[in-house]
Amino acid sequence: MNKSGISHTPVGLDQPNVERDPAADAPAAVPSGSPGHTMVTDGDRRFVTDVVATYGPTVRRTASGRTELNLASMSRILARRLGLAWDGSTREFLLWRDQYVSIPTERANSLVADALQRIAALQPDNFPMRELRPRRIARMMDAIRMTATRVPDTQDGLIRFAHEGLCVKSGNSLTSEEIYGAYWKFAATHRLPVYGRLQFNRKLKQVILKTYAKRPSNSLLRPVGELKRLTSRRGYREMAFTDIGSGLGTAGTA
Repeated sequence: MNKSGISHTPVGLDQPNVERDPAADAPAAVPSGSPGHTMVTDGDRRFVTDVVATYGPTVRRTASGRTELNLASMSRILARRLGLAWDGSTREFLLWRDQYVSIPTERANSLVADALQRIAALQPDNFPMRELRPRRIARMMDAIRMTATRVPDTQDGLIRFAHEGLCVKSGNSLTSEEIYGAYWKFAATHRLPVYGRLQFNRKLKQVILKTYAKRPSNSLLRPVGELKRLTSRRGYREMAFTDIGSGLGTAGTA
């Protein structure tokens, strides 16, 4: 407790009786140290200590004498504990479930509101109850958008392309070259980092196997050269571009 009567102990995390994530729907099987794990760990406490040292205590007194949550600190702590992030490229909230998946804004709002309500119930004397009002929760969501923005990595971009640009279609096929051309344009359109050609082929094999249960073939026939001789190429049978993907690459072949 400091001279102003405001506790510097982080609200809702490093308390003796807070052992589980304050949000009931946070991912339940995430390794310790990953976003959204359910138990408070030493890593969590170090994270909170660093956040508070940098941005100040989670509860502070305003110039008018009222107490409020410190958005700079609390938004970072909530985002870590809930496994919540903001994707600025798609303007969607993400939730960690073995990997980040997009969720509706209403779902993200509900997770944060529920977490704040649980913290308030645990610490009614220390928590500023007006922070549970819809307008105050909206301020917290805006803060999370700013402090928990996640820059998508190269694997994220490939997975997103596989889901949005590819589909299974009987009798069709796509070569790795055709897929790479569409992938490169998709990444450029959405400002995503891209794999180089050799690494792309290795990563694509893993993503398509996991997403569509398809393995590569080395015997897809394509016309090559001025004489248009049919030549075997590596690619994937029964795969096609979606409407999104068809606008980015060649259509493949039946």
